[in-house]
Amino acid sequence: GGGGGGGSANRTNSNDDGAVRGVAEEAPRTSVVSPAASASSSLPVTAQVLRSFEGSEHGQMRLTRGEVVLVRRTPDDPPGWVYVERNGVVGKVPESHLDL
Repeated sequence: GGGGGGGSANRTNSNDDGAVRGVAEEAPRTSVVSPAASASSSLPVTAQVLRSFEGSEHGQMRLTRGEVVLVRRTPDDPPGWVYVERNGVVGKVPESHLDL
């Protein structure tokens, strides 16, 4: 006669602390967003070109009427002039030529 296999392995693994893990991880995420928004108080200013400008001298930028440029104001801007950026290039232009 053969001996029947009576090995009933009914083990129940009850890990209750596994469900708590997901809640604690989500708390730090919210504080990352707000400081970056308030830190950039000086947003890039754009201005439309009112009059074309040749920009023949060194450091000056040529402007075409109607285009829009980024204005980069600095404390040492020459009187009546302002630095602008277009396509990654920075140059000096007369302030009167821009719609500021």
